[in-house]
Amino acid sequence: MTLADDYNIYIGSSTGAFKGVNLSKDKCIIKNIQNVKYITNKASVLALNWGNVEESELLIAYSGQKIKIYDTDFKNFNTNTDVSFGEGDIVGVSRYDECILTAVKSGDVKLWRYKTEPDQWTNFNVGPQLECMKHNKHSNIIATGGKENDLKLWDLNTTKNIFSAKNVKPDEFDLRRPVWVNGISFLPNSDKVAVCSKQGYVRVYDPKITTQRRPVLKVDIPDVALSCITTTNQSHYVIVGSTTGDMMAVDLRGKGKPCYKYKGFAGCVKDIACPLNENLILSVSLDRHFRVHDFHSKKLLRKDYMQSRLTSILVRSDFSLENETKKEEQEHSEEKGDSDEKYDPEHFEMNQVTRENYAESKTNKNTSDYDDESDIEIVDEIDNDEDKQDESEEDGEEEGEEEASENEYYTETDEDEKENEEDDGESDEGDEMFPLANSNKRKLSSSDAGKNKKSK
Repeated sequence: MTLADDYNIYIGSSTGAFKGVNLSKDKCIIKNIQNVKYITNKASVLALNWGNVEESELLIAYSGQKIKIYDTDFKNFNTNTDVSFGEGDIVGVSRYDECILTAVKSGDVKLWRYKTEPDQWTNFNVGPQLECMKHNKHSNIIATGGKENDLKLWDLNTTKNIFSAKNVKPDEFDLRRPVWVNGISFLPNSDKVAVCSKQGYVRVYDPKITTQRRPVLKVDIPDVALSCITTTNQSHYVIVGSTTGDMMAVDLRGKGKPCYKYKGFAGCVKDIACPLNENLILSVSLDRHFRVHDFHSKKLLRKDYMQSRLTSILVRSDFSLENETKKEEQEHSEEKGDSDEKYDPEHFEMNQVTRENYAESKTNKNTSDYDDESDIEIVDEIDNDEDKQDESEEDGEEEGEEEASENEYYTETDEDEKENEEDDGESDEGDEMFPLANSNKRKLSSSDAGKNKKSK
């Protein structure tokens, strides 16, 4: 599998284009997954969602109530089916208990096993003018909302309504506040549900408090029509986008307030995604750009032109900016380093040996066989006398004295020769590196030669 096929982001557009993105620190690879020949303006991508926990199946909802399933492992579309139920486009798609779950604008929710029992399904109505449907992962609960259709929670097993939100109190003029739920998100590690509205507010509901159907937290953002909402890796923040090209973070602590505002948009923010392992905000908008913002610094890190109006985005749960290839190389190098660790200290110590300290170590070995330095000098003199006797028999005493006074030469003791033979058996590599030190030869001056003559 090449790097271009390892997508960690998937993006849909209004023209029906379905793109895969591989985003890392050093590069961003963008590719059309679906062949451009089969893309039409009548089949725009409306929603994206994972089909299983392993994230090997991707559900794509198209206009005209069509569903496609993309296999991320084999890189192909294995299912193309029609919902054909209710009226209007699909506003949400998900997977539950090996069934496909869809909801359309007329408020009809359909749950059916398209493989085993395509002719049998379960359906129920959640109210007209439906704008969004959100499925709580690893649960049998869905949340719905729309225009004058406030937040409701439904049990998929019983198809019954388990929570219905109540509108806030009238304003200071005793006028009813309009309701238009346009985005829903389940807060992590909690039962609370956050919604955004085209009327310019963010509200948080707690279904566990049965005595309170009104929101436990409400944040007004005047003169801004919100279009989407998502949670972050920090449970007390949500990110919202607007139809006028605004994106901001809302702090849900205390009374709640908008705290960060992210700039750079020129069109409606259609969808937002926040990775669990990175402090990043990924967004798509109708200005045909895919953007990456830093959550805390609010800096625009990346901006890529996608050639078509973008409508939805989906990010893998293990998304990271670290390149997968670099990760594998780093892990391989660490494993190799661990396997060779026991050889490294000895190799390092051997490379640090120099001629000086190696000669000193050899001298220390020689002195360990004797009691003091005087014994070594006596042995050297005896050996030198024997050598001088051999030389005097061949060339004469006078000629030997001249050679000893004019030239410097090396002589090797018997003890050193034995030790060198033992050392040669132990380490040949050190001998090749330091031939002068391993020979352990002594340099005799003319004065030493004179002493040898007197002793003779």
